[in-house]
Amino acid sequence: MKLQVVWFKRDLRWEDHAPLAAAVATGQPVVALLLHEPSLWGQPVYSNRHGCFEYESAAELHATRPLLGSSVTVAGRPTAPDTETLGRETSSDAAEGRETRSDAAEGRRHLPFFYLAAEATEAFEALEAFAGIPIGSVFSHQEIGIETSFARDRHMQKWFTERGISWHESPYGSVRRGLKRRDDWNAHWNEVMFKEPIMQANWALGQAWKPSAEWIDWAHAHQVERPAREAGVAQSGGAAWGHRYLQSFVAGGRGRGYMAHISKPESARNHCSRLSPYLAWGNLSLKQVLRNLSETRSGDLIAMRDARAFASRLRWREHFIQKFESEPRMEFEHVNRGYNQQTFSTSSAHLNAWKQGQTGVPMVDACMRSLNETGYLNFRMRAMLVSFGCHALNLHWKDLSAHLAQQFLDFEPGIHYPQLQMQAAVTGVNTVRIYNPVKQAEEQDPHGAFIERWVPELTPLPMPFRAAPWMLTEIDCVGYGFQFGTDYPAPLVDLTKALRDARIRLYGAKKRPEVRAEKNRILEMHVGTQRTKRT
Repeated sequence: MKLQVVWFKRDLRWEDHAPLAAAVATGQPVVALLLHEPSLWGQPVYSNRHGCFEYESAAELHATRPLLGSSVTVAGRPTAPDTETLGRETSSDAAEGRETRSDAAEGRRHLPFFYLAAEATEAFEALEAFAGIPIGSVFSHQEIGIETSFARDRHMQKWFTERGISWHESPYGSVRRGLKRRDDWNAHWNEVMFKEPIMQANWALGQAWKPSAEWIDWAHAHQVERPAREAGVAQSGGAAWGHRYLQSFVAGGRGRGYMAHISKPESARNHCSRLSPYLAWGNLSLKQVLRNLSETRSGDLIAMRDARAFASRLRWREHFIQKFESEPRMEFEHVNRGYNQQTFSTSSAHLNAWKQGQTGVPMVDACMRSLNETGYLNFRMRAMLVSFGCHALNLHWKDLSAHLAQQFLDFEPGIHYPQLQMQAAVTGVNTVRIYNPVKQAEEQDPHGAFIERWVPELTPLPMPFRAAPWMLTEIDCVGYGFQFGTDYPAPLVDLTKALRDARIRLYGAKKRPEVRAEKNRILEMHVGTQRTKRT
């Protein structure tokens, strides 16, 4: 008998989990590990809100562990997972599975699941030493992550090989590792998402591993401490919450009006799916979401126009992750090398004001403050934040990257870096988009409700002054009881001039020969002969 290890990464679910299904199908003893690795979590892209989401997801996994050797699938899906007992249970005999006496008598045990604060090498060395039986195979999904996680995977591949341990990595959705051309990518995406089955483990074949006392002691010493949850972040981790958001969007009415509200920062909070954190951390698979959408988008559930628009964005989500997988250097440098000679501002004062929502431009500040507190912001307003930082302030996208990653509850490396560069206009491929925050406020927040909510200093002012308080005259200030520059800061830059200068700078750069040459290379690699097809 050899131990089969399921190594959970950002795939925190029991359903549609190919590595788990493959491990259980061996009929050998199985254990599931989720590692909270200090070297990875110490990177500047991660924050406490991500740690809370992972902890809540791990608590749900532990509470709903499947019974092995049984036709019973999972032990239930709680609405509000109990996160208090996670650490205690993994440090006791409960780590073997909280089975009843009748379950134990029939030879059924819950799948052992451990959530550990340890480096991968450290955890697998301890498992090798204390398991009591040799490790036969490790099963996981390929992780499309930052360089730190990829370097860890390269190291672990060598570590496993040296010990004769087989490591089986399942693809991340339709993403192909090391893909250099996209000629058949759309067809492959459709095949994976709509024709391949939803993977469900056959728990009746499974055999649970009984941990040794030495392993239990080691796991207790490396248990993950429950992080303090931020009061403002609204969404909780776990598949139960993911399914709740999915059903309320598709069948509960929230999805009606998706296209009408997608760009509006206030109403988008309700009418957008809000599924991105559950996809980013793997509480739901993209395949699960698409199948659910295709099966229920009829009648009064979700309008066909809204359903098609949402499905199209799900495909684009995977497109960007594939782009990052094919060219991961964009974590650190311009994907278009022709921009390497571009110069940027190094003003720490401007950068800090942008991070804190104190730029003096109301729509920018409202969006940043909302994001900092809740971890959510709709796509157009995210693009506007990057546009303002990179274009109006001429900051480098890398200077914005870590702060945004920390704030986005749905931080996904494969989307984060390609989108940052696209909005920063350093790809040479995409249309240059320079967002005017005043125009965005007038169009997407015409009554100033979103600005009032997040920049209450401007409450005395009506529109259009609430969107552009620098338009106030001295008489206006007296009339509204508002002191411009005191009650609310003056803008960091002359917005009209800054955006005009950015337009000249960006369109001029896009015409340079070295930028054009790189544009052709990028199109060849990331588009090829592929043509977008409506899903």
